[in-house]
Amino acid sequence: MLSFAGKRVLVTGASKGIGQACAARLLELGAHVVALGRDERGLAELQGSVTPVVADASDAAGLRAALEREAGDVDLLVNNAGVARNAPILDASADDWDATFAVNARAALIAAQHCAKSMIARDVRGAIVNVSSQAAFVALDEHAAYCASKAALDALTRQLALELGPFGIRANSVNPTVTLTEMAAREWGDEAKAAPMKSRIPLGEFAAPDDVVDAVCYLLGDGARLVSGAALPIDGGFVAAPFNNAMAPGYDRSARTGRRTLMTAAPFSGGEKLPPCPTTRLHSHKEGNKEMPVLGLGTFTGTRFTQRAEPGTMKQTVKTWLGSGGTMVATAASAHASWRRTRW
Repeated sequence: MLSFAGKRVLVTGASKGIGQACAARLLELGAHVVALGRDERGLAELQGSVTPVVADASDAAGLRAALEREAGDVDLLVNNAGVARNAPILDASADDWDATFAVNARAALIAAQHCAKSMIARDVRGAIVNVSSQAAFVALDEHAAYCASKAALDALTRQLALELGPFGIRANSVNPTVTLTEMAAREWGDEAKAAPMKSRIPLGEFAAPDDVVDAVCYLLGDGARLVSGAALPIDGGFVAAPFNNAMAPGYDRSARTGRRTLMTAAPFSGGEKLPPCPTTRLHSHKEGNKEMPVLGLGTFTGTRFTQRAEPGTMKQTVKTWLGSGGTMVATAASAHASWRRTRW
């Protein structure tokens, strides 16, 4: 059975969410947890062998001072503190960018430096786990600072693995999808909002905090003694499905831009439905031995209605449906749903 008895573990961002869940599990497994967070009340909810450290991870000098003053020697580190300030990339401010990187990347470096120095001084073969995100691997709309900061965190993980490896210290990242913490559950509890995002995940569900905690504990433990420099997706296959991620955004883009989208499906085996994709509800139409493509008007998240596309009237039908506000056309050109997007 996995045990961290006799180990001192620093967990940042431990006053809520994934960090609090990690701290609670490590306490159950026998560790002494140095729980760092901004919310004193959240830290007080942790029961057991805990050293609470109230500190703001965005304040570099304050964070260093708090670690020196209160953390003491540390054998294992979970860098979980994180923030997200989301905006369209053309509106993203320098302040939001700096604030995001200050917590998601810089604070992780500061904590890793403190802990690694303690490990090296005592000849401890320790481990560091950085809680990153699937956003390190893929672009997410209006998440420029968050995606870039999590990619930076993964790069830091590799650098720590390289430079601390000779001292017997391992470093890895975990990269979860939407994780249903109490806060996230309020945001994603609406199934109408969650369904499009889940449709991009091959396993069809979000992560629970325990899914992330299980991976963190594995990477901290001796069972992962030769695992270092890795970034472990906990995402139900999200980053393994680039077609889904590119073509099926988790929201109605036309509602934001005012554009309408035309989707066309080329004919193949009469009446057979397309593979799962934005035009799943489109299907080929067959009359006798003659197959005809069909058109569907809607958005990437839903088709409102379809119509058989007669070759002689197809162009006029497209113009009529799209009108002056429609400028995007998506075409499924084969049974394999090989897509391309063009301006009409």
